[in-house]
Amino acid sequence: MDTPTTCASPQLSLSSWPPPASPPPQIRRGLVSGGRLDIWFPQWLKDFCDKNNLLLFSPDYRLLYPSNGQDIIDDVKSLFKFLKKSQFNKDILPYNIQLQPSQIAVAGFSGGGYPARVAGLNEDVKAVLSVYGMGGDFLLDHWLIPGQPHPTIDFIFPNDKAKEAALLSKVPAPIADSPVSVVPPSQFVDPLGRMGLFTAWVNNGTILDVLTSTPGLSSCLRSLPASQRFTAIPKKLQPLFLEYQLTKKFPPTVFVHGSADDVVLPAESKRTYEDLRAVGVRTQYLELVGAGHGLVNGFGMPYPGSDEILVKGAEFLLEELRK
Repeated sequence: MDTPTTCASPQLSLSSWPPPASPPPQIRRGLVSGGRLDIWFPQWLKDFCDKNNLLLFSPDYRLLYPSNGQDIIDDVKSLFKFLKKSQFNKDILPYNIQLQPSQIAVAGFSGGGYPARVAGLNEDVKAVLSVYGMGGDFLLDHWLIPGQPHPTIDFIFPNDKAKEAALLSKVPAPIADSPVSVVPPSQFVDPLGRMGLFTAWVNNGTILDVLTSTPGLSSCLRSLPASQRFTAIPKKLQPLFLEYQLTKKFPPTVFVHGSADDVVLPAESKRTYEDLRAVGVRTQYLELVGAGHGLVNGFGMPYPGSDEILVKGAEFLLEELRK
């Protein structure tokens, strides 16, 4: 029989157009960087929404460091409160376009899978699309054990020790937009160096310290068997681990993942898919065999079949929105 253990450490001080709204996509890398001007913005989803007369919102939310998971949850709640205000249609949208607050779906990509899950848990959304999204199992060894190979992360965003030291030398102001660009043929440009933080945290097994603003939490959890880790988390922090909050009230959800993803493991999407099935939520798991993170091949090019599987995921949302 497993013996419960608790991990704790000090907090850091740190209408004329009747179709409904479509998913507000969350475009972030590792919850640490990204934005609407990011090279990974899903233009295909914008095209899909335009084709099907759907509104598309791409909201900001505070990024990890100095902000944490609770800040992200608060930002998602604030977004939906804003969208549901009676003045939103009058003051924000053109006169001939109306948002229907009860007809919203959410899409999350990579790190954006976390706020998409937050919306599914806390808001009245019609459906969720998670595309290789984080937050399906933050207690995997993948996030906790240092020194594991992370070839994709290390290749795309090698940790720059100088930039890391500069970022950590003093606590910065909260930030919600840190886009990454590319210089042909394949050099990624991360002006603030924030993606290097993600690389360092993953390689050091400390990203949960940042998510929870609790130094030492990762060290405590990695020393425990997987079956004991969640109960060892202080109760006030447990709501940040969204994978343990799922109920039959969660909206219909579709997962898209590459089988060769070594950034966010397919096991995360598979776990949530099985958990939702177990409580009777309509769900689909769409896996592109051989594709890595971003549904690309080893050269960063779209993997064969990626366009089709993404559209299939979006069609799941459309079907739910039109019910």
